[in-house]
Amino acid sequence: MPDIPAYLTLSPEQIKNWQNRHLLSAEGAAMRLMTTVGTFRNWISGRRSMPSSVALLMHYYDKYGPLIPDQCGGSHLHSIPVEPEAKSA
Repeated sequence: MPDIPAYLTLSPEQIKNWQNRHLLSAEGAAMRLMTTVGTFRNWISGRRSMPSSVALLMHYYDKYGPLIPDQCGGSHLHSIPVEPEAKSA
């Protein structure tokens, strides 16, 4: 199994720094990470480790902004272009 990139394993302090950098309450951070406030608080307290998929979402948020403009205050939805699947002959 390949090693997990460093940006996908975040400490509670790194998670709290992300929250503070974006000036988010626990409720706002949880909403942007599509989780519950209780789960987010478990991550920043160190009671539970954050899944790498959520760490990736945080990395995306840092780079491109919020994913859900209606709930997060962004002006438009950012997306990653996806190439259509090649059809087999």
